[in-house]
Amino acid sequence: LMYPSSVEYNNENLNDACDQIQSFGANLSGTELLEPIISVLSTASDYKHPKNVFVLTDGCISNTQQVLDKIREANSLTRVHSFGIGSGASTYLVKEIAKEGKGSYTMI
Repeated sequence: LMYPSSVEYNNENLNDACDQIQSFGANLSGTELLEPIISVLSTASDYKHPKNVFVLTDGCISNTQQVLDKIREANSLTRVHSFGIGSGASTYLVKEIAKEGKGSYTMI
């Protein structure tokens, strides 16, 4: 997680997030969403800083329904948006994450 709870959008936090994103990597051994979704959705959020979660995926998963159930259970202060990257991304997964998370989606 980048932060233990929601943070205000400002230039300092944006720059910090961009720096952290530069260190991200992929091990190319499959897409695992359930544990990260559980982890990020369990962090605190408040009405001053509603939580927006962005899921990026280039594949599909075997436990789609479990992931969607966890997203559906998220509190009303959380929105989950999704990005499908490449031809291997599951359109169903990307669309349903956004639907259950009251967010938006994009296929890239």
